[in-house]
This record gives sequence, structure tokens and C-alpha cells, in this order.
Amino acid sequence: MNHSVVSPLILGNIRTSAKRLKRILPKKSHTELLDIASYLVTGADSYRDVRMAASKILNKRPITDKNQGPILLEMSEEGRSLTYGQQLEIEPTFKRGDWYFYPSERALVFEGEFSPYVLSVDKFKGPVELLDFVLQIQKKKWDKNQTKNTTVSPTYQVDEFIGLMDDLCRYYFDNSVQGVFCPHSTPKNVTWPSELVKHKKGSE
Repeated sequence: MNHSVVSPLILGNIRTSAKRLKRILPKKSHTELLDIASYLVTGADSYRDVRMAASKILNKRPITDKNQGPILLEMSEEGRSLTYGQQLEIEPTFKRGDWYFYPSERALVFEGEFSPYVLSVDKFKGPVELLDFVLQIQKKKWDKNQTKNTTVSPTYQVDEFIGLMDDLCRYYFDNSVQGVFCPHSTPKNVTWPSELVKHKKGSE
């Protein structure tokens, strides 16, 4: 992995790995464990290097102008200056906050990061997968001082994500997200339509 690209999710994985390493390396300090975990997860020499890489990319995030929108002049370490939709020349059908849904790619995309965070809607096969993801992103946060004057969101906008999932459930299943994933408090497996690009039956 190129450790010049570090998101809050990766930082969280490093911290979790360090805690697990404590069980097999009890004599190591927390700092040493973070360094070991950083190397295992990203290949970086130390946790400090990983943190610096994250801050370095944040500083290159395009600044938002309230009148003109995002000013996409500066590139990230990976040369990114376009959103996921702009890269593929496609439009989202649903949007909540910085969360977008692109049916042609079956993709849920979070644009509040320094690069698009993309996952497939098919990942959510039931309430367990949905809850697991929500619990992951609710604790992944940037320091607000790091995101000041950038388009990076300090959080992964859990409410917006759930709202977007509710929009998709109502559109494709004619039911709320709770009604689709856990009707009457009963967990239910979910199979997303094979053709998400097309409108649901009855739509023009």
C-alpha cells in the first residue's frame, strides 16, 4: 500500500491492530505497537509517518469557495482533482450530504474525503452488514483543525448515509430502510435489483 494515501479508516485500522498486538507483544509500549501496526498495514516506518502523510494530503485538498463551489486547482499525492462522478462522466441519482449513489456502477460514494471512498451497494446484504458499516464509520473522524478551510468532512456523516440508504430502499423496495432490513424487528436478507439503472416498475 502507498502510505502517502491515508484515510481515517486506515488510521483506525492501525490503532485496532496495535491493540491486538498487545496480546502477543505485552512488553512493547503503545507507541512501539503503533509503529509495528503502521508497518504491517501501510508499509510506513512509523505511526508518525502515517499521521504526517494524512495531514500532508489534507493540506492539498481543494478549498471551497462559497460563491463558485470547489476550486479544483491543487492535486492530491495521487493526482486527483475530480470527483468519482466526474472521473467516470456519470451523474448520481441520489445524494445526501457528501454521500452519492451512482446506479450504473452500483456505487455508494463518500466525497467528503481527500479521495472518493467507494463501496458497492451489494455489500449490504442484511442488517448485520449495515450495522457493522455504520459502527465503523461513526468513530472515524478527522480533527476539525485539520479539515478547516478544506472540503474534507470531519466525520463520515452517518445520518446522511442512513438517509441515503433510506432513499434507495424507498425507491427500489417501496419501503423504509428499517422495513427492508429489519421488518417488525426481524432481520431480513436483502437482494438488490440486478438492474439499478432502470427505474422501478411503474416509473416513467
